[in-house]
Amino acid sequence: MAGSMMEVCKILGIDRVDMSDRKIVIEEQHGSNANFLVQSVLSNALKKKESVCLVLCHNTIGHYHNIGVRFGYDLLKLIEMGQVRVVDLMKIVLNDIDNTCNNVPTKGMIIPNVTCTTYPEIAERLAVQIKEKCDDAERRNSPIILIIEDINHLLDLGLSVRDTIFFVRCVETYINMRPKSLLCILAHTYGKKNSECSDTDMIVNALKYESDLCVTTEPLKTGHSNDASGKLIVHWTVNAVRAMYNWPERMTYLFKLLDWQVKISTPSAMS
Repeated sequence: MAGSMMEVCKILGIDRVDMSDRKIVIEEQHGSNANFLVQSVLSNALKKKESVCLVLCHNTIGHYHNIGVRFGYDLLKLIEMGQVRVVDLMKIVLNDIDNTCNNVPTKGMIIPNVTCTTYPEIAERLAVQIKEKCDDAERRNSPIILIIEDINHLLDLGLSVRDTIFFVRCVETYINMRPKSLLCILAHTYGKKNSECSDTDMIVNALKYESDLCVTTEPLKTGHSNDASGKLIVHWTVNAVRAMYNWPERMTYLFKLLDWQVKISTPSAMS
């Protein structure tokens, strides 16, 4: 399976392009699964012995550990060694609410009280949690790879689009202070046809505007195929990068998710 991740890294170009001070945005359209892209960024960083800060908003650390075992690395051991640091935002908020409801005083609480509506302040406090982990990672004197998965879950906490973008701005401020670091954000979208979920599209569009690499996974229009799980679109927004490697503006592939590997192919190869 490690070989399949190397193939994904090669298709994305992150194994060749200097990723210092860059930003990757992964759009996971509803009905598709882009978690393998997060895994590819993570495995590429670990291969280069870089420090990783993994921010969880959807999956558990157990999920990433189990998949990591298939890749040939022990994520829990890497956490113990200090190469990987984890910030579980949802768990932090849940514990915070629980302590508040039980009148347990906690220093630096994310939510001051149960009825708090000062969402920009909450967004900033969540970002500070990430900053503290990045500060710890910086002691290893290696570039920091910051990965935030399913950032759209901040909307589930009651944060608005503006609050979520403010959260990203705070995080970017922290990461930009660290040379040669990389920010990777995954967001789930529901498509423009669903007006009730348009906030997710607004967040992704705002993130894409300032990104260096945009990667999108789309579900198959037919709904099901034995040969493919979805469509993969790779878009480098940096003209100099595309010119250096002679890449078109957008590269389209089909991917198939299997239990132990990811298969990537061109649409023509499937016809």
